[in-house]
Amino acid sequence: MGTGVDIHSTPDGLRASLPGDIQVQIERLTGRFQGIVVHVPGDPPKQVALLPDQSSLIYVPRATGNGQKLPYMIGYSRWERDGTTHEGLFWEPAYRAEGKLKLPGCEIKVAVLDFNGDGVFDGKDSRLGTTIGLDINGDGRIFGQTEWRRANEVMEACGRPLLVASLTPDGSEIVFADSEIAPAKVDGPVPAFSVTATDGELISSAEFRGNVHVLDFWASWCAPCVARLEEMNGIAAQYGNNLDAIGINVDEPNRRATAEQLIRDKHLAFRQAVRGLGEKDFVWKMFGSMNSIQLTIPLYVVIDRDGMIRYAGHGGDGNLAELRGVLARLLP
Repeated sequence: MGTGVDIHSTPDGLRASLPGDIQVQIERLTGRFQGIVVHVPGDPPKQVALLPDQSSLIYVPRATGNGQKLPYMIGYSRWERDGTTHEGLFWEPAYRAEGKLKLPGCEIKVAVLDFNGDGVFDGKDSRLGTTIGLDINGDGRIFGQTEWRRANEVMEACGRPLLVASLTPDGSEIVFADSEIAPAKVDGPVPAFSVTATDGELISSAEFRGNVHVLDFWASWCAPCVARLEEMNGIAAQYGNNLDAIGINVDEPNRRATAEQLIRDKHLAFRQAVRGLGEKDFVWKMFGSMNSIQLTIPLYVVIDRDGMIRYAGHGGDGNLAELRGVLARLLP
């Protein structure tokens, strides 16, 4: 979960800026050793000597705004490319709270990550990445995409769809609530939902049987999403009446007009639903909370003629090759 940072060359050496207003001064080791000395304000210098193609972690206690000293990791890497030695830094807060989620007949390990390293568990963390961990498989570890989720996702645990209802800033208490929305599943039936298209027509999943459908979840701020809208437009035209493509925009309210203008500018012929609800949109939560999706876009969901979900993913590289392969199998 490390995040890369830029190293800047200055007259008095190398510097890097890390979240939490941490300014790191970097001194290169000379002589027989190759590496760096990292100077973090308020902490003794840390020395790392590395050969090319190696990396190491430097642990430092970092003071936060509320006076706490929290573990903080700075990583340094060296690698060779085209005969030149390169170097890079990344950081990790290494600060998390752990406990147990106890439900009738079920108890699992829970972890909460302070993703941005400011010493506070809040919504800023979830906007950056996955922050809620659930030991779904019961192996005592929280590992991998299916066990780390965003705090605003619908999460299945102990056989129940759950949402985070509240989280104290110090991570001492997290409250889950039952969700009326259950995540969709590949090889499961399409959940019941309905939305209104930009032309005023009602789009209802109850009418999906008998035809293959593709749901294209996108936002105006997502460059890959926007770049592929025309590609999706071409796929819809290719299959004609055999395929019903539906674009579902997930922009926040303040970008709704931008999304609607994009649809006009790109002359999109397949149906679009622009609701301006962002991550509060129950349809987006339903499909975006599927395993390994973690509310990331672009997301393409393919539903077969029997109303069963057969694919959910990012479409593949290039010209949506992965999505095209799924459609070729369903629409020979």
